[in-house]
Amino acid sequence: MPIPSTGITVEFNFSTSQTFDFAVEEASKFASYRMIGEGKKAVYRVNVPDTSIEELMPLLENLKGWRNRRVYHNGEKMKWDTIFGYQWCYEQRSASFRPNLYCFGYDNDYSYNLWGCIQSRLEFRENSDLFTYGKWLNTKGDWEFDKKRILHELQKNLFPFRFCPALNLGLTREVLEAFPEKVNPHQDKDWKFVENWRSQDGLKITQSKYGFPQEMYANGAQPASMKKFVMGISKKIKHKLPEGV
Repeated sequence: MPIPSTGITVEFNFSTSQTFDFAVEEASKFASYRMIGEGKKAVYRVNVPDTSIEELMPLLENLKGWRNRRVYHNGEKMKWDTIFGYQWCYEQRSASFRPNLYCFGYDNDYSYNLWGCIQSRLEFRENSDLFTYGKWLNTKGDWEFDKKRILHELQKNLFPFRFCPALNLGLTREVLEAFPEKVNPHQDKDWKFVENWRSQDGLKITQSKYGFPQEMYANGAQPASMKKFVMGISKKIKHKLPEGV
C-alpha cells in the first residue's frame, strides 16, 4: 500500500517496548489507521493533514525512543526530528503555568518576544541582537533596520519548529511589518543607542554618564521603554495577542 501523497504519515512496526500496545491503541483512533500485514511483521500507519499534527501527540508520546518508527511528509520520507523537532518544546508549553503565554517568553524574561516563539532567539529585551540588525545612514543618528536580515534569522531559527501547532507565522510576519523602518535616538526620546561593548565599530556619539560627557560607539538602536514599544506594535497588527503578553 503506497504512502499517502499529502499530509503527515507516521508508521511503526512491532516493538518489545512496554508502550507498544498503547501506541497501537492510539493509532487505531484515527480514521486513517491502517494495519498492513499480520503479527510481528505488521506495519501500523496513520495519516493526518499538516494542520492536524497536534492530534498525533498521544501517539508520539508512546513512540518515544523507538527505532522502528518512520515519518513521511507529502509522501517523502523524512528524518523524525525534521518533522517532530518541536515536540520537547511543545510539551514544556503544555506543562507551563500559562501555556498561551509560554511561547512569548512568559516563563523567562530573557526569552520575551512578540514573534510568538521563544525559539526565534530574537528577544524583545535590552541589548538583544534584534536591535543591532541594521545600519547607520549618516552621522546624525539615523538608524535603518535591516528587515531582510531579521526575516532571514527568523526563518532560519524557526525552521526546525515549523510544524509546531502553536507557531503562528502570520503573527510573526505582522510583527515584522509593524517594526519601524528608521529611527533616530538623537531626535526621538522613545529610542536610545545600543552601546557596542565589544569594539569601536559603529556610530561614535557622546552621552552623559554619571554627570560627565563620555564618548561611546553605538551599533544599533533600541526602545527606551520596551513596554511602550510592545504596546505600539500590538496596536498595529491584526492578530490579537494573548492577555498578559
